[in-house]
Amino acid sequence: MAIICRDHRLLVLQTPHTGSSSLGRALRQQLGCAPLLPDYLRDDAGRVILRRKHQTLPQLIAAGVITPDERAQLFVVAGVRNPFDIVFTQYARGFTVDDGDDGDDVSARADLSPEGFERFVKRRYATGLLLRLAGRKATVPADYAEGVDFLIRFESMQRDLDAALQRAGVSQRVELPHVNATPARQGRSYRDLTTSRTRAMIERAWAVELASWGYSFDGQEG
Repeated sequence: MAIICRDHRLLVLQTPHTGSSSLGRALRQQLGCAPLLPDYLRDDAGRVILRRKHQTLPQLIAAGVITPDERAQLFVVAGVRNPFDIVFTQYARGFTVDDGDDGDDVSARADLSPEGFERFVKRRYATGLLLRLAGRKATVPADYAEGVDFLIRFESMQRDLDAALQRAGVSQRVELPHVNATPARQGRSYRDLTTSRTRAMIERAWAVELASWGYSFDGQEG
C-alpha cells in the first residue's frame, strides 16, 4: 500500500520488488505512518479500482484518493530498482503472464536457465501474434516514478531514505532492516541468464522506466 505520513506531509509509493514491504513496515513502526488505503478501492459495482498495495500517483489522483491540491502539499517518494533485476525476480519467483505485480500466490521456480528466462520474458512482455489473436495481451509495466519528487533506489535504500526524510523535513532517522536476497534467485543475477534476445525484449517493454528511472542493462546510469 502507499504509505502516508500526514504529520510530515510525506507520501511513499510502494513499487513492487523494490524492498517496499520492508520500507513500509519501518515507516509505520518507527515514524507512525499509516497505509493510505486500508483495503482495495472498489466502484459502486464492486469492481476493483485500485489495489491495496501498489498504486501510482496518477492512479491515486484519478481515483480521487488524493486531490491535486493535496498532492501539491505532499513530498512524494517512490522506490525503484533496475527493471532487468525486477523482471528476473519475477521469473525466479515463478510469475506467469497472468500474475499481476504482487504475485501473492506464485511458487519459486526450481530450475533457472537462460532458455527459461527468455521464454518467460517473451510470454509476459512480448506476446506473439498467435497469443494476441487468442486474446492474450503483453504485460505493460507501470511507471511508479511518474510525477514523484524523489526516488529511493533499491541498490541504496538506506542512503536514499535518509535523503528523502531530510528533504521532507523529518529529523528522526528511520532504520531499515537488512534486506535479504530473494531465495528464489538462488544466488543468480539477471546477467547470468540474459540472452541478447531477452535483453532486447526487456529494453523494449521497459523503455520508459529504464529512461526515467536511470537504469540500463549495465546498471545505474549517471
